[in-house]
Amino acid sequence: MEKEIGLSNGSEEQKLRAYVYVTERESRRYDAFYYLKTVWRVLTSSAVASLNRQNLKVLRGTSRKAIRQLCCPSRVRFVPKAKDMRPLVNLKAQSKDGLLNKCHLIIKKVRDENPEMFGSSVFDYNSVHQNLYHFISSVRSHLKEKLKIYVVVADVSKAFVCVSHDMVLKVVDDVLKCDNYVLRKCTKVVCNRSKNAIYRFDSNVSISNSNDVCDFSIQLSSNGGILVDQGKISSIRKKEIQRLLSEQVKMRRGFVYYNCYMNESKYGFNFEVQNSENCCNRIYRGDDGFSFIPWSGLLIDCETLEIQADYTRYLDILISSTITVNMQSSAKYLQRKLCHYMRPKCHPIFYDSMINSPGTVRLNIYQAFLLCAMKFHCYLRSMADVNISKLELLYIIKRTFRYMHSLIIRRIQDVELQYNVRPVLKLRRKETMWLGLSAYLRVLQKKQSRYKDLLALLRKEIGRYGNLDRDNDGLRYAVDDLHSSKFWKFKF
Repeated sequence: MEKEIGLSNGSEEQKLRAYVYVTERESRRYDAFYYLKTVWRVLTSSAVASLNRQNLKVLRGTSRKAIRQLCCPSRVRFVPKAKDMRPLVNLKAQSKDGLLNKCHLIIKKVRDENPEMFGSSVFDYNSVHQNLYHFISSVRSHLKEKLKIYVVVADVSKAFVCVSHDMVLKVVDDVLKCDNYVLRKCTKVVCNRSKNAIYRFDSNVSISNSNDVCDFSIQLSSNGGILVDQGKISSIRKKEIQRLLSEQVKMRRGFVYYNCYMNESKYGFNFEVQNSENCCNRIYRGDDGFSFIPWSGLLIDCETLEIQADYTRYLDILISSTITVNMQSSAKYLQRKLCHYMRPKCHPIFYDSMINSPGTVRLNIYQAFLLCAMKFHCYLRSMADVNISKLELLYIIKRTFRYMHSLIIRRIQDVELQYNVRPVLKLRRKETMWLGLSAYLRVLQKKQSRYKDLLALLRKEIGRYGNLDRDNDGLRYAVDDLHSSKFWKFKF
């Protein structure tokens, strides 16, 4: 039995945790669910037994000394799914000695230098951007002819459990060409002018295929700062990498040789397929009539391959449940939270004019600020005891706009330096400011009684830009309610 309730504070929460287990659910990760511990033990017993039969062993009752002597002890917790439990393994303790971190850096370096050996695999949005950039460049003339594009998204069924671990290890083994890898540590020093202080960050480790300490190339960044050689050199042999990976991994039509099969319930495609009645077509259509296929947090336009962020996950939740508020909140805290929210929304894949049209680039800006404005309201409502003037709030809002525009520019420059793409940014700062002000006005008008004075300031501020959208089709397209129809269904 489960019940969704609010979190309590202090001693009451401690007493509550003595009798119940608190967790999220996979389908509702923003809410807290409370399970009686007796019930929780029954729910997890079969999941624990399943792990014992596969690749993990319960160490309950084992001494700490004995656990430390094991190669790869880890903490496991369970998150309820619709029909069973998902085990989540915490490898943080294992990474303290740095071996796993070294292994990760080496594989990442090898992947960047030999992308063809990893097939069509993508590891992050940078890889997606790179692949999509080159594909669109090669078929741009055909896209202009409005030829049919066939898009398929698919999901491997129980990939980690079912896919042959030996085959996965063989793939990695084939790309490790050297018997020994040498790593050299550098530190990046940057100056924060606003605080007149120096901060130090560990940069990516340079990797050499030999013991020659001069055989290193440091990846430059456009973020500024100085890379300082720390003079710390370490090495790791290929056999050690193989051992570490072996320990970590040995935790529709598919690829039978790999024991890999597809999850038919998670297929999505934009065309008719025979015998597909058992497959779920995951096409998303907005009120504007455009069709998209959701994939990994993105919405892929079925006709143009343009990219938007996927906000559909907010349709069934309260926006207020997606934020956390410090009891010692302040104006600076609010500004920091809003800027932090904007960071993942600044990936170049959303603003590269080689991929997206002017209207979609500006729509991505506008939608990011629509949700930001909703979170802004939720923060202020939760910070009722904090006295922030309307002018301070306006400053915080405008600071968020400037922060986003500057971060987009920096990330566009970083992508050009670090990846084999040349993204194009055709976006003026005043357009970002105008789109942000338009988004806040659109959202806060739904709460007019609360924001009467602030709305007056926002209207005055946007008035300084004149009728910026009069001769700009991209701006008019972006603020058209039809293209953001899902946002008007969000609850905040």
